[in-house]
Amino acid sequence: MIRYTEIFRPDSTGGIFACFTADRDGRWADDAPETVDNYIRFGKQLGFAPDRIVRTRQRHTDIVIAADRANGGDGIFDAASRKICDGAVTDTPGLLLTVITADCVPVLLSDPVKRAVGAVHSGWRGTSEKITENAVKLMHERYGSDPADIIVYIGPHICKSCYEVGEDVRECFSGHFSDQSLKRYFKPEREGKYLLDLESAVRDTLESAGIKKENIRSSGMCTFESKELYSWRRDHLQNHSILTVIGIQSGADGKYMSEKQSEGERIANRLTGC
Repeated sequence: MIRYTEIFRPDSTGGIFACFTADRDGRWADDAPETVDNYIRFGKQLGFAPDRIVRTRQRHTDIVIAADRANGGDGIFDAASRKICDGAVTDTPGLLLTVITADCVPVLLSDPVKRAVGAVHSGWRGTSEKITENAVKLMHERYGSDPADIIVYIGPHICKSCYEVGEDVRECFSGHFSDQSLKRYFKPEREGKYLLDLESAVRDTLESAGIKKENIRSSGMCTFESKELYSWRRDHLQNHSILTVIGIQSGADGKYMSEKQSEGERIANRLTGC
């Protein structure tokens, strides 16, 4: 079994479920057979067949896509099918959105009114370019989500006490945030170096996009400080990462999958020997 921490429970969020893996040795970032098997096993553990999981090609962009049933299975068995983006939103029940992080900020968005969700990978580049704002806008445009109804969860990431960056990073932020904000986000550490508060920048961007302050929640966990979580800056292990996911239940019976076994589920059974 793959260990995970639950974020949203379906019975308290109108059928929206979310969690992040709590395994320092989790492998989610490459295309090795072991990685593919991890997605299959974890999906099955949560009740999602491989053809209901959406895996994107994260490249530190500000791009957010709207995913639907046609995107189910993207990037699981065929790497070429992954869309280049760092965020996805959907209102399709039974679809599982995924985000891979290893110090960057995973941001989940949940609209229980319109039953729409989003998953965003917000590294320093995406944060500087306000990718979370793009996700909120896309949820409003596609699904009619009112930002005031959206609940946001900020997952484990490197905290402001551990994230040292250079002048180049501060320069990128300067084109998108005020001088006053920069003073709050960047604490001078030594010549040409700063400690960056990514979470504050993400929070400010979300609030500017219309999200209520009280609707933004955080794990409060630092990947660098936690021995239970993987950190690229601390561990430097290729392809290891944390997987954060969010999805909407399908059907009135409260199950994620339909009663009929899908082709993807049959594939999963063959590969896992179930």
